[in-house]
Amino acid sequence: MAIITLIQAVNFVIWAVFAATHEVPLWIQFIAMIWVGLMGGASYVNIMYLLLRSSQIHKPDKEVAINLISIGNDFGVILASITSIVLATTVFHTNN
Repeated sequence: MAIITLIQAVNFVIWAVFAATHEVPLWIQFIAMIWVGLMGGASYVNIMYLLLRSSQIHKPDKEVAINLISIGNDFGVILASITSIVLATTVFHTNN
């Protein structure tokens, strides 16, 4: 298993504990958010690096693969944003 994948799994467990306890100080959450962002960026850069350095993929196919990765990344961001909006207006909506 790749080290970055293992670190991402640890991040998931840490955030699951945060969600379960509801008693995590804000400064720890802030540091954890920065860490998660850095690991997400490292994963993205690592995928691009491995793709560009691969000798098994032909050059024209690499260009298509980079475009597909970018489209997939953008689609993931859009889907996360839509999910956030829907949850904020339905499940997490408060009547204050």
